[in-house]
Amino acid sequence: MNVIVTGANRGIGREISSRMLQEGHNVWACVRESDGEWLREMQSFCRRDGQWIRPVVWSGLTDRDSVRHAAGEITGSGFAVDGLVNNAGVTSTSTYMMTSMEEMKNVFEVNLFGTLLFTQYIAKKMIRQKNGGGKIVNIASVRGIKPEAGNISYGTSKAALIYATKVLAIELADYNIKVNAVAPGMIPTDINASKSEKLKDRIMEETALRRFGEQKDVANAVLWLLHFSNVSGQVICVDGGYV
Repeated sequence: MNVIVTGANRGIGREISSRMLQEGHNVWACVRESDGEWLREMQSFCRRDGQWIRPVVWSGLTDRDSVRHAAGEITGSGFAVDGLVNNAGVTSTSTYMMTSMEEMKNVFEVNLFGTLLFTQYIAKKMIRQKNGGGKIVNIASVRGIKPEAGNISYGTSKAALIYATKVLAIELADYNIKVNAVAPGMIPTDINASKSEKLKDRIMEETALRRFGEQKDVANAVLWLLHFSNVSGQVICVDGGYV
């Protein structure tokens, strides 16, 4: 299986990439810069002859030309594209009255518009492939399902991504392309590092399993969706029962 992972060198994206390689799959890793140490670590996970990880360096999802060139580098490589994991994203933690429209636009450019543009290029490749079909997994968030003060930009962008996931699942079904989302809860990543202990304690209290998830939990859900053939239009919450 040949899979694209965006935001592949940090946090959840890094975990997903390493797990894909350990499972014997090939990875296009879309990153802002290719660090030699990171690449050597990823290459160490390759388990068979000819297996590869290929960095695809772009300026980010807000740069339309960069997105197009990155997609072209992948689709013109001569390899089939079997899966796409849209992991790259940005967060924003400010209340509605303190959020500028420029800030909100930037969050949406990355988490929704840039992601959908890149997906459009890759989906066209999947449609044209000889055997057709493919899997697309969008990394959303429980913040797109359960609202919380201070998440107007991030939560709304992820809610929109969840809706888009369901629409794409319907529209791409005729081409045997399955589209799903994974919605993590509180996971130890750079994005969540700045959250206050008071907030973490409250979220823990509302979490049925009384523990936060790990990056590997999200990676497990992504791998399951990439391997399973009869699931589409679903949102898998990896949140420990955050109710």
